[in-house]
Amino acid sequence: MQEEPPNEPALEAAPQEIIFDSQHSRPLDTAVWTEDPALIGLVQEIWDEHLAADEAGKQKGGKKPARPYIEQLRVLVTALYLVWREDPPSLFGYAFLGRSLEQQIPV
Repeated sequence: MQEEPPNEPALEAAPQEIIFDSQHSRPLDTAVWTEDPALIGLVQEIWDEHLAADEAGKQKGGKKPARPYIEQLRVLVTALYLVWREDPPSLFGYAFLGRSLEQQIPV
């Protein structure tokens, strides 16, 4: 007989106007770095469980990134942690179009 999972509240998507509150966001700081062993361990665990297999199967040719992908993940996780620690509901983003985040988000 199959056991039923415990009753957990369903995750519901928040309305878009709440998710993208431009007055409560900041740009992604790609210059952050840490040598914290706990964070390095977390990044390695995320990498090993979710990304390492995909990276091993990629084609080796083409333009190489400025930083190895695992280091990019480390910067992202560090930035997420710092933003969360300072202001949990805050958001951050990255400008893809060559324009600053301030120009993309109406004030």
